[in-house]
Amino acid sequence: MFDGTPPPNFTIKKIHFFQCEKQKGAGRVRNKMLDLLDSELIDYSWIAFLDDDDYLGSEYVKRLKVYSQGNDAVLFTMKRHNRIIPRPGTTNIRPMNCGITYAIKVGFLLKHRLRFISREMEDVNFLQQCERKGGKVMITNDLQYFCGEGGRNRWQKKTPYRKHILMK
Repeated sequence: MFDGTPPPNFTIKKIHFFQCEKQKGAGRVRNKMLDLLDSELIDYSWIAFLDDDDYLGSEYVKRLKVYSQGNDAVLFTMKRHNRIIPRPGTTNIRPMNCGITYAIKVGFLLKHRLRFISREMEDVNFLQQCERKGGKVMITNDLQYFCGEGGRNRWQKKTPYRKHILMK
């Protein structure tokens, strides 16, 4: 979901790009996407959120399949500015130790109508909502998400893998 300018000539068969009017904050963009895709999400098992300047490790989907058994959300470890988040050994979701590095089971998402609260810690709040609804969130030590550092030329950077957002 883009609320700005999508990347030029950027097409990948497994990703569906949508354009929406300008939103204020990443949480609102994600909610807009969830609203627009509501009827289409039924066709998928999991949804993952990937910011436009970040990328996924080459084993992301394979590893998600392993961790998905018995879990409603899977939080992958991410690397940002040479910092690993969440810290190894973390067992609970808390501010400053979580990023948008997770996938959530579509059935759980639709059943509980989860939405992002547009605040500074929207990712933490989203996962805490999941737990409050009885969802089982697994925190892995598996580094499969990398922050691309942003910037104006982010679409010109080559990233190793940005392929799967919705997984059948």
